[in-house]
Amino acid sequence: MEYTTTVAFEEKICGQVGLQKQLYYYEHCGLSAQLIVRAIGEVSESYTGHRQERHDFKPHSAVVYDERILS
Repeated sequence: MEYTTTVAFEEKICGQVGLQKQLYYYEHCGLSAQLIVRAIGEVSESYTGHRQERHDFKPHSAVVYDERILS
């Protein structure tokens, strides 16, 4: 999520769709597609209303699991 939040802040792309278009194939580094989408969603949600400063995430930050991830 580190690269995702850097791109979101520097490129001023805070919407989930915009971030997915920019990052989806880059983020595809051995993770399932749904995990990538959820990580991008977490970054996008964090920038809702707080776009003035860069958001940092811990290396093991939580991502909300859904049934598609668990299948």
